[in-house]
Amino acid sequence: MYRVDRFVDTAEKRSCFFYLLLFGCMIWLLVIQILLGFALFSIKGQEELFALLSNQVLSYAYLARVVMQFLSLGSLSFWKILGILVFSTSFYEIVLAALLIIGLFPSPLKGCRKGLLWILGIMGVMLIGFGAFAAQALQMVTLQTSIHLLQMMGVVLMIGSFVCLLIAVSVIYHIVLIDYPSALQVEVEIIS
Repeated sequence: MYRVDRFVDTAEKRSCFFYLLLFGCMIWLLVIQILLGFALFSIKGQEELFALLSNQVLSYAYLARVVMQFLSLGSLSFWKILGILVFSTSFYEIVLAALLIIGLFPSPLKGCRKGLLWILGIMGVMLIGFGAFAAQALQMVTLQTSIHLLQMMGVVLMIGSFVCLLIAVSVIYHIVLIDYPSALQVEVEIIS
């Protein structure tokens, strides 16, 4: 048996490894969302708004790519909106979505699944909030009120993502210090 096999040779070890990978990917996504929220919050005028459009953080955030695609639309239709939502996804986000779906299945690690449900719940509330902000943005007439709305979206994005980041870090902390070491106590012997 190879030395590396002992880290994934039981179901509990594989679950620990899987959730470490999943929450590690989520931390990357949440850090990007916090940076995007800070960029939105720091908009003070028209110059910062146009400087934000050339910001490199926007290319990493799904929400920013969707907003940029919506800004370039001439007219709205269901199929155009659906196309933007689908074609704005990157390979990383597709992999993360697949990992999230797999992570929702029952596993021996109850705390990981509970942490994942909390994060998805908070992100769902944030998504509903962004929908309300978007509906309100359609009624805006001045640039200053739109900038104020973007700043509020930035605050919501920063706070929600920071709370999700704390949950993800606490789950990783629990896996690394409690779940994985106890799972590594089990030794598998191959009898030939």
